[in-house]
Amino acid sequence: MFRIFLFVLIFLSVYLCYGCHASPSTSDERIVALTPSLTSALLALAPQAPLVATSQYTTWPESARTVATLPMPTPLERLVQLRPTLVLAHPSDVQLISKLESLNIRVFAHAMDTLDDIYTTLETLSTLLDMPQNGSRAILQLKTELDQITARYATSPTIDILFIIDVADARMQHFYLAQNDAFLASLTQACGGHTLHTDNTNWGRISAESLLRLNPYAILFLSPNDAIGEERRQTFSTLYAGLDAISAGRVFYLNGESYSTPDLRLPSTQEAICKAIDTLRKR
Repeated sequence: MFRIFLFVLIFLSVYLCYGCHASPSTSDERIVALTPSLTSALLALAPQAPLVATSQYTTWPESARTVATLPMPTPLERLVQLRPTLVLAHPSDVQLISKLESLNIRVFAHAMDTLDDIYTTLETLSTLLDMPQNGSRAILQLKTELDQITARYATSPTIDILFIIDVADARMQHFYLAQNDAFLASLTQACGGHTLHTDNTNWGRISAESLLRLNPYAILFLSPNDAIGEERRQTFSTLYAGLDAISAGRVFYLNGESYSTPDLRLPSTQEAICKAIDTLRKR
């Protein structure tokens, strides 16, 4: 009788616990984020997310510096060694994404080029992480802070601005621009800066010849740090001394690597851009 009772007890225990371990626990998750912007989005939504590696270019938030860093472009073998269960990647990295998916590794691929892209990424990623309320909260906070800054400059006069975000070659003969719907262009427009554009893309390119022909009223020049900014200021001023913007002193060098990264620091970026445009208005 005791044996029968013991057998029934064991059977009931197995039956009731069937499937208890069918779903992996959160401790089984291993997330790799291959862009600074997606890293910041992840940690904004889930500060305790099981992030195991990120891009070598990721410097913010501070907690992202405690994990392994991967070179860009990332070798597939190096990535697979980390045993990721989810990889956050830019959609332009088509080959890597295809290889990861062929290995049954989940991939979340989203661009964050425009403000709408950023909001969509926060919403979609939060749903994937099963915390949609965090996404809604982050989007609302970001929009509210940006709207508050925009409201302060709503009556400011509009000025034409060429927004140079990077140098395309060492000789400074080609430049990359923020234009149209690029998030930096949108922030500039919200501050009363009308961004000049060269084509229909969000991140444009302009040659030395086109720059001289365009002869913009004002130029906003982005540099990663003060040292590079000063070097670019001297070279640019020498090469393009004939531009009206240079002779009138209407070139502003905005130095800081955070400004080019679409993350939750966007309100600080917009504030810096608005102050720069305000300075340009007075010159």
